[in-house]
Amino acid sequence: MIVTPIKEIFDDPLQLESGELLPGFEIVFETYGELAPARDNAILICHGLTSDHHAAGRHDKDEQKPGWWDGAIGPGKPFDTDRYCIISSNVIGGFGGSSGPASTNPATGKPYAMGFPIVTIADMVRAQTFLADRLGIERFHTIAGGCMGGFQVLEWMSRHPGRLANALVISATARVSAHTIALWKVMREAICRDPNWRGGDYYDHRPPVDGIAFGAMVGALFWMSRDVMTARFGTNIIEGKKPAYTFEADFEIEA
Repeated sequence: MIVTPIKEIFDDPLQLESGELLPGFEIVFETYGELAPARDNAILICHGLTSDHHAAGRHDKDEQKPGWWDGAIGPGKPFDTDRYCIISSNVIGGFGGSSGPASTNPATGKPYAMGFPIVTIADMVRAQTFLADRLGIERFHTIAGGCMGGFQVLEWMSRHPGRLANALVISATARVSAHTIALWKVMREAICRDPNWRGGDYYDHRPPVDGIAFGAMVGALFWMSRDVMTARFGTNIIEGKKPAYTFEADFEIEA
């Protein structure tokens, strides 16, 4: 299945939870399947933190990996595109093409960087309601998502209960813990302390990839359970590798 991302541009300002106003915004999304004339067969898929709108199929025949839920979206699959129109939208504030820090600030002509206002899950969902209105969808058959996508589903249920008939919440809770807040602080610090962070204004420079990598290493200790980590990696030595007796990676989990 070859899919092409679609970008919708909204000239209306978006009121944010912080009280700030985003003067117009853009949303990138993909669709799989056909929207019924009555527009009552739409399913909205909400992506996780490190994903984007590319939930299924490939953008071209040479693309190495399909979308992140390709195993679940398609003809005869759980999200059956013979019956439903699946819509996966990219949240505002992140990467992937919707309005975010990489977008051009109309006041300066440069990327917003840290000048982009802080957005919440509620802001992301509010932007999605604009997209639903643009597509003429008054009520989704189902809204589904995992992790941060699950938080978005909960927000839809709380703020817009009349706009969805069914909800599928995967691996998400209604409230974060102090432990989770602390974890995200550590991961942010890993990025911000990378010299290439440049206060968030690293566009046209080398991005803070070392800080991002370290943050991901820390995060993997929490978003992958001990049982899963053991099943996937165990204490296996890297294939074809002999112990180096140095700080060099010897175990698969280190690599």
